[in-house]
Amino acid sequence: YDHVYIRGTYVWARYLSYSGRYHYVSLGVNGGESYGSRSSGYTSPVSHTYYTVRYGDSFWSIARKYGISMYTLAANNGKSIYSLIYPGENLYIK
Repeated sequence: YDHVYIRGTYVWARYLSYSGRYHYVSLGVNGGESYGSRSSGYTSPVSHTYYTVRYGDSFWSIARKYGISMYTLAANNGKSIYSLIYPGENLYIK
């Protein structure tokens, strides 16, 4: 990970994938007595929601569908709202 963000109650880490795009992964909820401590027990994997871009989609239409800001959607995928998105591309929602 090359950067860690704290947004609201969540901690996010950014990494650069082999494709050259930035991706974000949630590290957990900020706060609470167990935050930052290591546990020896197994934790289940975090589920992620991805959306496959279809012809005619835009950051606005996808963000509206999932009830998030188009700026957040773009940032979660290492893009700006002015970036091009292509049919078949997977976007990280939450």
